[in-house]
Amino acid sequence: RSFGRCHGWSYGEYVRLVENSEHQLHTFRPPNGEDYIMFHQRVTAFLDDTETIPGDESLLIFTHGGVVGHLLTHAQQRPLTDVGQFHTDNASITELLITDDGSIDVARMNDTSYLVSGP
Repeated sequence: RSFGRCHGWSYGEYVRLVENSEHQLHTFRPPNGEDYIMFHQRVTAFLDDTETIPGDESLLIFTHGGVVGHLLTHAQQRPLTDVGQFHTDNASITELLITDDGSIDVARMNDTSYLVSGP
């Protein structure tokens, strides 16, 4: 998500700016940045674009947890206010399966089972 002029701000600074506006966190658009709707549209447009990639039917994507939250919200057809309900750990795997009819199934979410600590 583009935070525009707020890029680099701490979370607390950003929340204070939102609280002093007439918007909620998910409807606030930072100056020269994106609100949740704009970001969600960009993320879901990416999914649409993946359908035109020739070759293997599998695609590996490395991204931030915020993108994963929006993908999961879209896959489960939940409102944008639910984006924050999805927690993903660093280096976790979330696997989405796009079916022939265009619906999205969540095969795995926040899987860290492959991370082994110690002998």
